[in-house]
Amino acid sequence: SDTNIFKFLNLNSKEKVFLDSKTCLPVKVERDIVFFGKKEIIEETYDQEKGQITIKRNGSEESKDILSQDTPIHNILELLYFFPQDVALEAGKWMTFNLPTQKIKIKMVKERVLKVNGINQDTYFLIGRGAKRFSLWLDKEEKMPLRLEFISLVGKVTVIRKPVLSAGREG
Repeated sequence: SDTNIFKFLNLNSKEKVFLDSKTCLPVKVERDIVFFGKKEIIEETYDQEKGQITIKRNGSEESKDILSQDTPIHNILELLYFFPQDVALEAGKWMTFNLPTQKIKIKMVKERVLKVNGINQDTYFLIGRGAKRFSLWLDKEEKMPLRLEFISLVGKVTVIRKPVLSAGREG
């Protein structure tokens, strides 16, 4: 991700999220971040059995922290981009998910049609509350995110999924 907002926030990051192939829960997250010109590498290791996350930081100084959290422990990228397939979405029902440093609540508001790249798609419209508020539109068939909006004091950040085109076509 690359962020540059009015020279107040200048952030570049590359994140790799490694998931357990059976549970789709995070096992490890690697972050390579450049924040205002300072490089930092962060590695999060998830121990789902112990309910612990080990966070190692390498930058101007090295540090290691161990956090405890109720299980299962999610990572925000894993949760939003690989929404749990076994979770039943019921309109109006809040669900709580554990992230390393907080719990977030997500509620399915309603089913709705979303126009993505000129194509109408059936979706689940969800809202989320935690450190940041967000809105999420999931494809009804595969629960894959089609649109994600983060609301903040400076405005709204919208992420839209690119269409997957068949072989031989460019997009």
